[in-house]
Amino acid sequence: MEIAKRGWWSNLSRRAKQVLLLSLASLVIALGSATTYYFWPKTGVYEYVAARDRQMILDIFAQDWYWLVAGDRNSFSPERMLDTKSPNKNPEYQGVEHVKVYLVAGQPVGFVAFYKKKFYEGFLHLLGLQATARGKGYATQLMRTALDALFADPAIMYIKLVTRVNNTAAIKVYERLGFKRAELDGDFVYFRLQRADYR
Repeated sequence: MEIAKRGWWSNLSRRAKQVLLLSLASLVIALGSATTYYFWPKTGVYEYVAARDRQMILDIFAQDWYWLVAGDRNSFSPERMLDTKSPNKNPEYQGVEHVKVYLVAGQPVGFVAFYKKKFYEGFLHLLGLQATARGKGYATQLMRTALDALFADPAIMYIKLVTRVNNTAAIKVYERLGFKRAELDGDFVYFRLQRADYR
């Protein structure tokens, strides 16, 4: 009868109390860590999420069309690219484009798009940043993410990209990463990065 009056905590042995307290502390720490991970504003490169990133990417296209696209709206649709994960209208490339975004305190400020063009060739399709995010190293981090992802495929021997000859800031980033000029064609310069040259 005496045991029943004391309550469940009092009925536990000292060892059982320690185990229970440690278990509760571990649970609180795990919940706190998970909450921080999911709700703390993130900074860095993340997968594209349409609800969060689409408008930022479309705004960059509206602001920097000349730097991003060689043609006009009839030749390329950023909306179509985002919706179909495709660099162009060719059905063969449907679903192959990867889009990553750079977040600062949870807000998207830039993106990179890339894909495997041939069995042995990767292609860095697009790289764009909001004007306020430039000069902070975000382009290099986006580029490295794309290059690492492409070169993770052992079949890819090199990666290509193309930019305007007067895009001097981007050209500096590309050359710093090991890209070499492969061809000059009027307003555009073509770059190539061999796997062995990636820095």
